[in-house]
Amino acid sequence: MRQLPVMGVILGSIAGLMVGCGDNSTPAPIKPGGIVPGQLAAKRAVTRLFRMIQLEERDRAFRMLDDAYQPILGSLQTLDASSDRLRKALDTSGHGSIAAMLKQKRLTLAPGYIEIVAGDPNCLELKADDKNAVVKVEVALPDGKCKEAWASMTRKEITWKVKLPLANGPDAKPGGPSPSETRAAVDKAVAGMKPVIDDLAGRLEAAEMIEESVIAEKLTTAARPLAAALQQMVYGETKTQ
Repeated sequence: MRQLPVMGVILGSIAGLMVGCGDNSTPAPIKPGGIVPGQLAAKRAVTRLFRMIQLEERDRAFRMLDDAYQPILGSLQTLDASSDRLRKALDTSGHGSIAAMLKQKRLTLAPGYIEIVAGDPNCLELKADDKNAVVKVEVALPDGKCKEAWASMTRKEITWKVKLPLANGPDAKPGGPSPSETRAAVDKAVAGMKPVIDDLAGRLEAAEMIEESVIAEKLTTAARPLAAALQQMVYGETKTQ
């Protein structure tokens, strides 16, 4: 059976971290009277969130989001038992490359490449006090265009919690689905993914021979509605079909 080009997918994911509207490699030093340390964390919060999403660090990404998004994480976690079962079935049936990809990609559970965020945002401005912050960013949209947008956040203990989708102005409401609307879309996507994952696990456990390309295609196709819902959560729009 053909092996998936796992290293190609991994390298593609790493290369995706280098794409964006601006260079965020080395932040400028903070001058006296400039941004205080807590505010610097606010400025970096959006970039860190995007990177966690790109790396599919699901739980870490949702810890950086406003608490209103926690039910969405709960919905995603309902797939954990099924995905764990599938990974074990993949390992025992000689499909270790896909099993390794699923362990890494905790957000979409897609062996194929599905993009949710398009590179790092370039942070331009910050307005912050001890509890609230608004960050102006230049961001690459799903259609490849760049635009200026704003992310608001609130401080909870030592963590800045980001509110999504990105807004069109510093005082504007987010221009996309509410957390409850995103939850409904994610619930629907998860409901469609679970039987696909369980069916593949059952067939592999029964020693059925399935090509890795077929497994990858089924899982990636099933994950596209979920990726689209998450992309809308971030940008208020999607190009994932």
